[in-house]
Amino acid sequence: MHIPTHVLAKIRAISSRLGSLLLLFQRTPVVQMLFPEARLLSSAGVGEITTWAVATVVGLGAYDSVAGATTIKQLAPEFDSTSVTTAVGANLSFVFQLTNYTKTPGSWTVTGFPNGLVHADAKSNTIDSLSGIPTQTGTFTVKTKAWHNSNYSGDSFTANFTMIVGSAIISNHPQDVLIASGDTANLSVSAGSGASYQWYQGNSPNTGNLLNNKTSASFTTPTLTGTTRYWVRVTKNGIVSDSTTAIVSIGTAPNITTHPAISTTINSGGAATLSIAASGTSPTIQWYRGASGNTTIPIANATSLSFTTPSLTTNTSYWAKVTNALGSDNSNTASIAIRIPPAITTQPAPTTTINSGGSVTLTTAASGTSPTFQWYAGISGNTSTPVAGETLSTFNMPSLTASRNYWVRASNLAGSADSTTASITVLDTFSVWQNSTFTVGQLANPAISGPTADPDGDGIANQNEYIFGLLPLSSDVSPSPVTSLFSNQISLSFIAKAASGTGYVGLARRYSLESADALNSVIWSAVLGYTEIIGSNQTVTYSTATNATRRFYRLSVRLAP
Repeated sequence: MHIPTHVLAKIRAISSRLGSLLLLFQRTPVVQMLFPEARLLSSAGVGEITTWAVATVVGLGAYDSVAGATTIKQLAPEFDSTSVTTAVGANLSFVFQLTNYTKTPGSWTVTGFPNGLVHADAKSNTIDSLSGIPTQTGTFTVKTKAWHNSNYSGDSFTANFTMIVGSAIISNHPQDVLIASGDTANLSVSAGSGASYQWYQGNSPNTGNLLNNKTSASFTTPTLTGTTRYWVRVTKNGIVSDSTTAIVSIGTAPNITTHPAISTTINSGGAATLSIAASGTSPTIQWYRGASGNTTIPIANATSLSFTTPSLTTNTSYWAKVTNALGSDNSNTASIAIRIPPAITTQPAPTTTINSGGSVTLTTAASGTSPTFQWYAGISGNTSTPVAGETLSTFNMPSLTASRNYWVRASNLAGSADSTTASITVLDTFSVWQNSTFTVGQLANPAISGPTADPDGDGIANQNEYIFGLLPLSSDVSPSPVTSLFSNQISLSFIAKAASGTGYVGLARRYSLESADALNSVIWSAVLGYTEIIGSNQTVTYSTATNATRRFYRLSVRLAP
């Protein structure tokens, strides 16, 4: 049979592009048989599949010269077989053809095939196909159906094929590698026993750059100065599987260029943000708790250049490690100190009484981180009157001539605490009265201004004049009760003089009426209801019935707060 020259050219073109092509034909013009297959296989992308077979049997319609039943036959990868054997991850082109039918089918449906395969969905063609890379293992019943019409209707013919998808031939693909410029990389693939290998340079599955004599499961690259890609084709039990592409990148080891702050202080319950900067090729970061170099406590999800600590109540340390395939570098240790807010642990004495002109020392103590102190005059919480220069836990106040209140505040950056109020009561004394009553010359003469002196000759010593509120240089009488008798009632009256003026600050004049059976009695009894009467210049009267029993009365006067 003569084959035209242009047909031979097409056969050579297809053969050179796709590999070994087996043509089976019987009295059917070759030109009618080749064109449909070439279009289908090109659209299915089988140009990269190395193990395949294409077989054409007799055509349909007017060209049919072989008698037989209409059927759907497998053309590739196992000609005229009702089963297909492949593996997960392996390239597959399953090609089938409707034979011994008087017309060309208009459309095809295919069901039951595993994930990863794509139906070519041929129209008005005797040949259809599934192609791709299966992604699931198992035994599948693939149902192929050729329809008379192009819209999946009319007469149809069905054939079932058993597709067996085994486990992946390649269990471990070659991995991306980072190397220093001028180094080599070791790449490997795992496919078990009975496999053959061919390594290529470039992106999988481009076979344009075959590496001669690189036919082992492992492969050492030449020295590299730029990023290069490699992959390997594995053949096992007649099944071809292509690895993923392994990228060999050129890079530099990591180096921490900015370390976290060595020392940071935060308030208790707060958090700190730590940061680093690093050079090197795509380093990964991991933060750890503890001293630099101690990797026993990695912080979950702390894999960025910045890390914010959780809420902290105790002193804690952190550090970071940066890593890539060429090495690692550790940061210094970042110590986080916790600042505890102050609390007053020792309150100043709540009340203190001093004589006029005296002073007192107030003391406090506070817990917390390095608290500072400030004393204030007034009631606790009132900061309007700070005492200048009093910033220690102990306050030595100046001499006082009037009662005062003081308190202290302990502070740090975490907060403050206020003490209770310390009340200082200042009491005047005889000397204050004395200094304001006598002249300088008189003060220099104890016979005039001394506490037991009686310069006015009224029988009342200066100290008692001070107590009674009398004038020491002018004759006076003591505040004895005035007695009056009416019917059978006797009344005792006296003026309870207020303690006021210089010498009486903080003091009250307190009067008590006492009685005894004898004037010289050692024991005098307080008259019920007439004791500790605070003088406010009021008249006080005591009345009692007269009787045959003699009774003596006296008035006791004292100065007290």
